[in-house]
Amino acid sequence: MALLNQDFRMEAYTQSKGPWVLTDVSLIMEGPELEPEFVTSLLKIQPTGKRRPGPDRWRPDGDENGLWILRCNEHLSRDLLEQMKWVLSRIEPRAAELRNLMTSGYETRLRVYGFVGSGSTFQLPVDLISRIALLGVPLEVVTNTNER
Repeated sequence: MALLNQDFRMEAYTQSKGPWVLTDVSLIMEGPELEPEFVTSLLKIQPTGKRRPGPDRWRPDGDENGLWILRCNEHLSRDLLEQMKWVLSRIEPRAAELRNLMTSGYETRLRVYGFVGSGSTFQLPVDLISRIALLGVPLEVVTNTNER
């Protein structure tokens, strides 16, 4: 009987539901020739993160692409949808410039990231999906299932 109770408790735990935590939403652009200053001057948006192309002194064997990032995380809002709206509201006015950069060969994506547990979900309202689709930017969903 004790074994049955242990199994029941484990089952109850693995079926817990809840929101994602420690989320962030980022517009990420990268490429071997990407100069962050050029992207910033074209988009007229200051990035929250950037890296010039070439070897990284902190990760010598790592990626050598140039990188330009606009990120909204829990420091601005803990709500995933609010984070997405924040990023979209900054890039939508520069949609034409963003498309020019994408057609120039820079890999671009809108990344949604968060820690998730079993049963964790998030939903994107249709209006946000439409806004992303109009930009033509791929949506990448990255989950961290590490039990903190």
